[in-house]
Amino acid sequence: MTRRRTQAARLRILLLVTVAAIFVSATAAYGITRDQVLARAQSWVDNPVPYSQGAYYDGYRTDCSGYASMCLQTGFSYATFTFHNVAYPIAAADLKPGDLMLNTELHVRVFYGWVDAAHTQYVAYEQTSPNTMSSVRTFANDIANGYEPYRYNKIVDSPEPWNLIKNPTFDVWSYSKAVWWTVSTDAAGTVGQRLRGLSHASSSSLLLVNRGVDRNNPSKAAQTVAVSAGKTYALSAWACSAAVPGLVGMRLEFLDTSGATLSSTSTAGDAWNINASAFTQMSRVMQAPAGAVNARVTIQVSRSATNATSTAVFDDVSLSVVSPMPVYRFYNVNNSSHFYTASGVERDIVAANYSATYIYEGPAYDINILSPADNTPLYRFYNKRNGSHFYTASAQERDLVIATYGATYTYEGAAYNVSMSATNATPVYRFFNMGNGSHFYTASAEERDSVIATYPALYAYEGIAYYLPR
Repeated sequence: MTRRRTQAARLRILLLVTVAAIFVSATAAYGITRDQVLARAQSWVDNPVPYSQGAYYDGYRTDCSGYASMCLQTGFSYATFTFHNVAYPIAAADLKPGDLMLNTELHVRVFYGWVDAAHTQYVAYEQTSPNTMSSVRTFANDIANGYEPYRYNKIVDSPEPWNLIKNPTFDVWSYSKAVWWTVSTDAAGTVGQRLRGLSHASSSSLLLVNRGVDRNNPSKAAQTVAVSAGKTYALSAWACSAAVPGLVGMRLEFLDTSGATLSSTSTAGDAWNINASAFTQMSRVMQAPAGAVNARVTIQVSRSATNATSTAVFDDVSLSVVSPMPVYRFYNVNNSSHFYTASGVERDIVAANYSATYIYEGPAYDINILSPADNTPLYRFYNKRNGSHFYTASAQERDLVIATYGATYTYEGAAYNVSMSATNATPVYRFFNMGNGSHFYTASAEERDSVIATYPALYAYEGIAYYLPR
């Protein structure tokens, strides 16, 4: 009951700003997002650019400060001693991905993220001889050598990651190691190496090689992340392998404060038809039990009974909360409407590519996908005339819009599931904006009443659109 009251309160707080935002003129303070900085930094690492103080690539000088300028998309190449014109010093505790480690007289690095919880080491992306590279640096050594944390004036935060796995696509490497992953090694020559040219989600993937003689000792790559007890998580990994499918595996364990396993679930490649011709997705879903504080994700390949070596390629590993699943909300500054999505991937695409139009407002509410009542698709349309989105849980209304208003609305399919039952559920109310033709949705009864009383000339109340199972 406490969780329901907390969720309801959170719902009211998050949605209370909706009407206010619509009636206040909003101006998008456009800047480059942290995720955009990291993506730009990665582009020169994936196709290493030779170091030169006289050459240019993509419009930027190919030395350390030119590379940092490119990552931040400053428009032209700054020098280490002129970065103070567009960046300012920050405390070490405030460092975030996309910030800088700057020695104004010597060198500049792009801060990619802390390696450890104690913040003693970090991943640095830099342009240095012979070419662009990533490495793990010791923070105290950098400070002793004259480096200071700096922040670009126009950088803006990206949404909190929906994927709990760090380096999920195996793009971040320090020499021969995939950062944030622990790969098992033994005397027989177990190998975990970066594989280019064969991947599912990006430019590289992880190749696990098992040359061992013990069939019960698989080659593994593992990562441990923080979780919350009571929430349900989905683990997913994409794999391909020429080995016997059953030799390829994936495991999810929930751990207590001592590191002991409280519960676990696993799957093998033969259940998913893992093969060598294409990447295939494996997945598992499990609720974190009471006392769980961490989860350990393991991907692995065992040795074949007939071959001396077994290999498997992994990519795009994710661990995310699926119940309660957040629905994310954006405010469209061009038409004063809102956009909703339950997809973390779509959220990140919008935040990274359309931040001049869409302001990210965080989770709007949660949906309970494990509830039997969560069985009605919420259909989504795009309004080609005003750039807003329209949502309906009525298949009849969906068909009417498709048949009658095809010139105005583009049908985009089901956004996520909701409920049409009022039992143990929170109603979501719908209004029609008679000024711009968009729709406004709120799960707050107080906000509903305020809109009805205050803005009757602008908003037409259309009743309950659907319900959110608790």
